[in-house]
Amino acid sequence: MDFLNGLLLVFFAELGDKSQILTISFATKYPAKKILIGVAIGAFLNHGIAIFLGSVLTQFIDINILATIAGFTFILFSLIGLASSDKVEEEKKNKYGVIVTVALTFFLGELGDKTQLTAIVLATQSKSLILTLLSTVTAMVLSSVVAILIGSKLKNKVQNSTIKYISSLVFLIFGILKLVDVLEAKYLTLTNILLFAIVYIIIAYLIFRRGNCEST
Repeated sequence: MDFLNGLLLVFFAELGDKSQILTISFATKYPAKKILIGVAIGAFLNHGIAIFLGSVLTQFIDINILATIAGFTFILFSLIGLASSDKVEEEKKNKYGVIVTVALTFFLGELGDKTQLTAIVLATQSKSLILTLLSTVTAMVLSSVVAILIGSKLKNKVQNSTIKYISSLVFLIFGILKLVDVLEAKYLTLTNILLFAIVYIIIAYLIFRRGNCEST
């Protein structure tokens, strides 16, 4: 019963969530098998912390700090995405690059998110923490399968360069949303927002310009 409760609760919680949208983005670029392995690893580590170490972790590190780090990391990923090459050969040079990228994305993306908090709640009511962990990880993988099916359909209809820019934009949006959700109002001033926008645009322009120079 613990397994079924966790499976259904997390699966439906993930439908339409940012993690699923990120998986759609990944599915337009990477093999489904590697994505699912990455999702499983990231979810296992994230939910493992939530279930086994969540209460201890929050005594030393504020969950908002972890979520803030995750937000900035997403924004960094958006810039890295702009700098990445469209050549499939570069992906093949690093056998585990995709898995590590997906795992890290899911691990950071779920820090302080509703799914991690759901795992903590489930753990308090569970008779078997192992079954609860397996149920939440399985739910993440199944929801990712749905996203991969959608992404694979889009893959053949959209150009690689367009996919790269959309993927970068998705990471940027979710990074900003995460920061807005956790940062105090005193940091979300017009000056700080404009400064962030200017710095990001300059860096993105330099990356875009460098990419065009290398392709010519």
